[in-house]
Amino acid sequence: MANRFYLPGNWQPGDLVPLPQPEAQHALRVLRLASGEQIEIFDGAGRAAQAELQVESSRKASARITNSLITDVPSQPSIAVALAPPKGDRFRWIVEKLTELGVDRIIPMKTSRSVVDPRDSKLAKLEQATIAACKQCGRNRLPQLEAVIPFTELLATEKQSKLIHGDPHGVSINKLSHASADNPDFMILIGPEGGFTDEELGLLNQHNAQGVKIGRHVLRIETAAVSLAAALMSQM
Repeated sequence: MANRFYLPGNWQPGDLVPLPQPEAQHALRVLRLASGEQIEIFDGAGRAAQAELQVESSRKASARITNSLITDVPSQPSIAVALAPPKGDRFRWIVEKLTELGVDRIIPMKTSRSVVDPRDSKLAKLEQATIAACKQCGRNRLPQLEAVIPFTELLATEKQSKLIHGDPHGVSINKLSHASADNPDFMILIGPEGGFTDEELGLLNQHNAQGVKIGRHVLRIETAAVSLAAALMSQM
């Protein structure tokens, strides 16, 4: 596979388009690529194309689009993961792995027992993690990384998604009822380290959220998020 670079914009075959500064630095300083080398570019919205690298200086490079475009169709149904972010670098790890799996939306949510409230600056850094993951795994469409939202507000706005959450006493993933015309998409909800409160579990029941059992043990946030997303996608 050719080296991949993120190049947003409405480029077309034949265009010569400057690479964003971080991508140019990666090409020139890390990979030490030279003019004329074949690369692949993607716009984060589903399009990709072959291109030829054009080095302009030690810090600047462009891509000349040489081949016809490849366009990915959005996945149906879509899968979102809403979770209470854990401490440290674990949230970044979750974002990377959910991107590799193909999750469409990643939503940090604030629950009663949340201990982390990521700010806009941290979310901007996490977007760079989604770009790096897409470059590595061959994905052409960036996941939508949304702003922090309170748990109750999320439930009120996600009426078009079928809600599921981890539950040691829930149904097996292969017995999960599929999305319907009223709820065409899926949303996985992952609570904080201390779990959802009884009040929050009551709200999940009111919104017909379905508990799903993954394995026999209590899972950490990152394990629950990735394993439940992978198990759900295997059923699509």
